[in-house]
Amino acid sequence: MKYIFFTVTLALQFLSILTLKLLDNFTLIIVILILSIVFGGIIKFSNEKSNLTIANIGWGLFYGSVTSLGLIIIFIIWLSFNFPK
Repeated sequence: MKYIFFTVTLALQFLSILTLKLLDNFTLIIVILILSIVFGGIIKFSNEKSNLTIANIGWGLFYGSVTSLGLIIIFIIWLSFNFPK
């Protein structure tokens, strides 16, 4: 279940960034992903022992957001070197 929520988080964040055309505003992407990381961390660490399904949702949201943040930063760095000036 963890990996299903992880994959869903990655897909939803990717689609939301593309459909909202947020690639022009890098700081808004960072803020959204950091808020997702914080929210996922709160869910993950507060419900580890009580409810396993909610903890799995938190795990997927937390690590999915961390992965999305890393991939966006790598993409922006690659874009800065390969975009014609």
